[in-house]
Amino acid sequence: MSVSLATKFRPASLSQVVGQKHATSVLLASLKRNSLPQQILFSGGSGLGKTTLARCVAAALLCLDPKDGDACRVCESCLDISDPSRTHPDVIEFDAASNGQKDQIRELAARAQVAPVRSQHRVYIIDEAHGLSRDGGQAFLKLLEEPPPHVIFMLATTDPEKMLRTNRSRCVEFSLSRPTDRELAEHLVRVAEGVSLTLSIDVAMFLVKNTDDALGVRGLLMSLEKISSMLSWGIAPDISEVASILGLPPSGKIKDLLSAIDSADRAQALSVLDSIRSGVSEAMIRHALSQALRDRLFQDPSSINTRFYESAVSAPVTPAHTDVLIARLATPNLVPQDRRVEDVIEKLQKEVAQLSKAAPLESKATTKEPVKEPVKEPVKEPVKEPVKEPAKPSTKRQPATPELVSLLSQLKKTLSVKAFAALQSSNPSLSGDRLSLSPPSDPIRTRLLEHREEIKSRASDKGVTVAIKRS
Repeated sequence: MSVSLATKFRPASLSQVVGQKHATSVLLASLKRNSLPQQILFSGGSGLGKTTLARCVAAALLCLDPKDGDACRVCESCLDISDPSRTHPDVIEFDAASNGQKDQIRELAARAQVAPVRSQHRVYIIDEAHGLSRDGGQAFLKLLEEPPPHVIFMLATTDPEKMLRTNRSRCVEFSLSRPTDRELAEHLVRVAEGVSLTLSIDVAMFLVKNTDDALGVRGLLMSLEKISSMLSWGIAPDISEVASILGLPPSGKIKDLLSAIDSADRAQALSVLDSIRSGVSEAMIRHALSQALRDRLFQDPSSINTRFYESAVSAPVTPAHTDVLIARLATPNLVPQDRRVEDVIEKLQKEVAQLSKAAPLESKATTKEPVKEPVKEPVKEPVKEPVKEPAKPSTKRQPATPELVSLLSQLKKTLSVKAFAALQSSNPSLSGDRLSLSPPSDPIRTRLLEHREEIKSRASDKGVTVAIKRS
């Protein structure tokens, strides 16, 4: 069974690592001075080579014939580390995600006290370090703070924020990032040459731009492996042939789609989109479209509506969503519809406008009755009003006396906002040192009773007693 390119061309020394110069240069300098830290943390996304970099450091540290601090790649120790079919007795890889409990960490601490088998150092590579349980992480802290002199711990994690802060702070951290497109393309060319294949830099750049960044270098080599059979024919393939093998839409079709969008021809744009769909997955179409819009955005930022670009990147990958997206892009001067905050504000503004229209109608309805009644029954009105008035004194606010105004002003400074609002809404009246409250409705009475003790306490400080009238 053939070995995959990702496995065959996995770096065996720090000099072979693609990119990550900020990490490899510091590590090589430390190895030359024999001052490598005992606690190292590699963090970064999947496929960036965290575990591979840890193995390269271990190979350089345990190498029998190091070259300028780096691994020679040919001695028995280097081969034991780099060859997947072999093992090195002093390099132990530990998966924290499945072995991160307290008891398992204690076993690891016990084994770490044992002297190396054939080297001066023993290296522990802790993969998925964020997978340590809380108890396991606390048990590991003591070992990480005071490791045996012969032990080197190298941790790798895709999510350093999930690690215990104390554990993370004890390590020298190297945050790995994606190599540049140029570095990745040149690496693909070197790998192709290593297996006697001819790969142009243009095709290599096309592979880099059309491979998911989340897959890292490993995913990029898998893409190269897909077209390796074509490269083995000895004929340099063009971009369209490579796109076909990778299941990508032809670049010419994407150009036609963008041309229809620029012309604001929705029918043509949707027709081109439909023709692209034959033999190409929806995810690949969206990836190619996003990449084309991204290239255009960098070339001329004013030519792209960034809100639509956001939609192209974030909208669900379904045919219906893609159809709507293309229709929007091909409609001139269309305001994007994915305005979540703006839609809420607009809805609230409409509701306020409706309420403001309803308020004048109610006021007109209430002001018409007093005007009609005096005209129809000018003699009877004065007779009826005194008869009805005695039943309403509790619901009408009494005229505010200077003493009441002064008392309310003092209470406002000491009461909470809700307590004072309940007090003021309950028709307060002052007679001597007695403050009477007459809640006009059950809801106001309920709120008043909630703050009764606070009101009575503050009024008592002013020498006033509070009486709440029954309904």
